[in-house]
Amino acid sequence: MTLKMLITQTTYFFLLEKYTIKELENLTGIKAHTIRTWEKRYGLLSPSRNQANVRSYIKQDLELLKCIAVLKNDGVKISHIAGMTKEEIDHQMVCCCQRKLVKCDHPDILTNAIVDMKPNLFRSWVEEKINQLGLVSAVLTELFPLKNKVNLLKLTGEINNVQEKFVEQIIV
Repeated sequence: MTLKMLITQTTYFFLLEKYTIKELENLTGIKAHTIRTWEKRYGLLSPSRNQANVRSYIKQDLELLKCIAVLKNDGVKISHIAGMTKEEIDHQMVCCCQRKLVKCDHPDILTNAIVDMKPNLFRSWVEEKINQLGLVSAVLTELFPLKNKVNLLKLTGEINNVQEKFVEQIIV
């Protein structure tokens, strides 16, 4: 699946009002089994169920799981997250993302792909990150920081407008 197809699919999911557990798994990178376990053990989510007993989640559930995914990737234990209020989770997620922006350290091969404008190398890195981390985590922990790094490289004159647009087109 190409990055563009993945983003189109994700945009579709974000427009939905209700989500299946499989859709949550695809959007957050958190396995369905793990989501079910967290429901039972920590009461993090309370999905509604249809007549066939199939879980149905709302946008707030998706947003919560996205925040939890970011915190888990930052090393915060789920038992600790479960004890937080929604406001504390949101605050911790913002802090985590800010730390990642400051520590943004992308491999030299990626910088070379941008400078030399090698789309296949760049796309394969992006797709690898999405496969490793899930779309939401990849965007928050890798692509947003990369976009900021590209903006900095542009401001310092290390890359030009064409190279900046090259990155934007692949990310979007």
